Amino acid sequence: MEVRPNIEKKSIKILDLWGGLTASNVDTFKKEVNAAAENNHDEIVLNFESVDHVDSSGLGAVISSYVTLQRKKKKLSLVNLNDRIREIFFYTHLAKIIKIYDGLEEITP
Repeated sequence: MEVRPNIEKKSIKILDLWGGLTASNVDTFKKEVNAAAENNHDEIVLNFESVDHVDSSGLGAVISSYVTLQRKKKKLSLVNLNDRIREIFFYTHLAKIIKIYDGLEEITP
C-alpha cells in the first residue's frame, strides 16, 4: 500500500491509496493520515480508487484514523470504493458514521 497526497480543496485534503490496506502497511497508513491531519484541513478524504483489498487490520486502521480525527474536530471521508470494499463498510455499519462519496466530483469544501 502506498499513500500519495492528491489535491487540496481549501480545507479538504485528499490522499490517494494504492494497493491493499493490510496488516503489513497500517503503520504507514496511520502515519500519513496523522501527518495530513496536522495541517489546517478540516476533512481528510481517502481515495480508494486504486485499492484492491482491505483486511481486518486495514479496517481497524480506518476506524482508528476516524477516532483520531474526531478527537481533533476533523472529519474522515472515503471516496471511490470498489463494490467489495463498499460492502465491507456497509455490512459493518461504518458507512453510517464515515461519509462515503461515489466520486471526487462530489467533494466540495
